[in-house]
Amino acid sequence: MAAMEPPLVGYSGRVGGCLRGWILLIGILSSTVRGSSAVIKDGNGVRRMAVPHDAYPGFAIHKLASSLTDNVIHSVGFRMLDTDQSSLFAVLEDGLLTTTGNVSHLMGKPVTLVVLEVYPEFTATQTVQLHVLDSRKMLHFPLTVLKGEIEEHAPVGMPVRGLEAISAGEGVRLPVTYSIVSGNIGHAFRLEPIASNASVSAYGAPLAAVRLVVNADLDREIRDSYDLVVRATDSAQVDMADARVHVQILDLNDNAPIFEKEDYYIRVMRDTPRFSVVAQVHAYDADGDDIIYKATRPSPTFFTVPKTGEILLIGEPQLKDYEVIVRAHDARQPPLYGTRPAHVHIEVVGGLLTFSARELTLPGDEHLLTLDGLPDVHVLVKRHVKRSTVRPTKTVEYRESEGHQEGAVVFHLENKSGKEKFKLKEENNWVMVDAAGAVRVKRKWDYEELGSEKTIDFWVTITNTIHGGKYI
Repeated sequence: MAAMEPPLVGYSGRVGGCLRGWILLIGILSSTVRGSSAVIKDGNGVRRMAVPHDAYPGFAIHKLASSLTDNVIHSVGFRMLDTDQSSLFAVLEDGLLTTTGNVSHLMGKPVTLVVLEVYPEFTATQTVQLHVLDSRKMLHFPLTVLKGEIEEHAPVGMPVRGLEAISAGEGVRLPVTYSIVSGNIGHAFRLEPIASNASVSAYGAPLAAVRLVVNADLDREIRDSYDLVVRATDSAQVDMADARVHVQILDLNDNAPIFEKEDYYIRVMRDTPRFSVVAQVHAYDADGDDIIYKATRPSPTFFTVPKTGEILLIGEPQLKDYEVIVRAHDARQPPLYGTRPAHVHIEVVGGLLTFSARELTLPGDEHLLTLDGLPDVHVLVKRHVKRSTVRPTKTVEYRESEGHQEGAVVFHLENKSGKEKFKLKEENNWVMVDAAGAVRVKRKWDYEELGSEKTIDFWVTITNTIHGGKYI
């Protein structure tokens, strides 16, 4: 017989078939021990219970409950009435039914006990029939919890791995009926006989072992596990055993990545430094998988980072429109690709332009140059500078949100010689320029506070440290 937990100490002072003023050692069997204290109630209201033949004195058979069914809470005590075999059993005041002596000689001889229920204003009785069975042949499951797993959306009828053979023990008396008594939400599973010639009813399969199979569609995104109770009952409706069954639903790669949006529109300055992040696409996967991004065509100008979806500028862009098409797939093997790619539309603007200039002589040591084709653009230069490359007025369009972060770089001024220094001619409320030519947000941009033209205008002084020239 399997090992039992340490005995508990209880006391009762009841008379009339109860224990009178002595210490009772009560051994509580674990749920995996042969001979559990399961109860079967027949059509006449008799409670039938199985007791192992080698139960020791003080063995806890079952804790009785009130037989009343009126859903009213009663204060109840229990006592046993005298019968032929009642001296070998006892009931505590709280209803715990136990053995008091050796019961092995009662194998094959059902014992009928009558228990009195004592209420404040009346009494009632319940009949208990005990069957002493060979503990080696009693129904029992090998483990407290049986575990299995199955992929979501597995076809109906597929066995659950790890639960292909559920049995309440070898050497038990056949037939045995197995049934799922709780936890089977949506009738997700059913029991099937292992032997092809065994029959199965809606209540269970009368045979030595069964397997658990899929009975409905399983969706892990809705429920990722089930906790069932499988019950085995012998043909005499005397012996019974329960087992907890845990079924884990495994993720099936059935959800492809989906982009947040299919079209991204980006504007990039031509003088943006190489390896800058100019855009980023993002997709999500309902299975929770990592996502890999990849451009459909290689490009010498833009590169898509596989793990992040960032798009880097890796080459020198031309003043034109580009389109980068990005596909996404999960990181499983084999990968599952999204059906719709993302289209990234990139417009390259700005950059260094060269114009011919007309020179007007002014009093003093300065010349005024007017750019052909741009009559509103004038460049003031020192008289001793006879010819030089003229920097045009740079016009860049931005969204208000791009100027929300103070200190952020919005674009870079081109440093032709690598030795040029940049400085704002006058203070500006919205932007600042550092010596390296980085134009930064000085104060958070507010569309409503800008003038009627909604522009930010400023002049920059460029000092060439090689020639000592100064350009405005």
